[in-house]
Amino acid sequence: MIGSGYKENIVQPGGGIALSSAQSVEDFRLFAEKHVEALIEWYKPKNKRKKHYSMFYRGATIVLSTLGLLIPVVAPLISEEWRTNAYHWGYVFALLAVFFIAVDRQFNFTSTWVRTLRAERQLETVLAEFRANWVKLAVTKPPPSEETFVQCGKDFVLKAQGVVGQETDTWAAETLASFSQLEKAVTTGAEEARKRYEAAVESMRAGALEITLTNPPQGGWWCSISLNGQIRKQNWRAPVCGIVDVPSGNVEVLVEAETMSGEKFIGSKAVAVASGPPSAVAMELQPIP
Repeated sequence: MIGSGYKENIVQPGGGIALSSAQSVEDFRLFAEKHVEALIEWYKPKNKRKKHYSMFYRGATIVLSTLGLLIPVVAPLISEEWRTNAYHWGYVFALLAVFFIAVDRQFNFTSTWVRTLRAERQLETVLAEFRANWVKLAVTKPPPSEETFVQCGKDFVLKAQGVVGQETDTWAAETLASFSQLEKAVTTGAEEARKRYEAAVESMRAGALEITLTNPPQGGWWCSISLNGQIRKQNWRAPVCGIVDVPSGNVEVLVEAETMSGEKFIGSKAVAVASGPPSAVAMELQPIP
């Protein structure tokens, strides 16, 4: 929409043409062309500036929303020590995507770019059509009356003004409709990322195990209990053992027992550990030959 920076207007409120600045038909043609050319030139720098802003914010939105959705998917594939931070960054990227799209919509970078570019192209088309019609009238035999030329110029100017007048309706009806779909997609993506983040945090909360030896050795004995190759209990002498701070997920439980007479026993089992109450594990020991 034309701002206050452009002052010239040759269309009167009643639709008439102000001919005070043009004393002939030819002068009027030049005057009308200059007016529309000035409108086109006024749009050009706005298009270029808004295009750069739009490309930056839209590109940032696409990249950040993609990262926000992708990180929770690939996080289980990376090492455990980096996994928690990965889920945090996935949520941050999703929120930044919503922020960038909100800035773009708030300042109308994308909508203004599309709207002014379309108006500029329409004005160029109107100008080309006017020049073609004017030449056609000029070579017509017998020559048309001056009123015909003036009517051609009047139609041209009114059509150009109509393009400018419809500019706001164009971006409201088309640009913002498509842009709201992008906003909805990004917002949905952020919500999905939040749910995955919360689910990931819940899954990473420590669980616990309650290990019961179903056939402990007779007489004096002791054992060591390892989780995923790491010893968690050593010199344990009771058939029931509780272990806390166990990471959620699949855990390999290994029990190695030895009696005072030198007999050795072993038992192992894969256990799915969940956060919350201790998971009960029944272990059966086998003698080592």
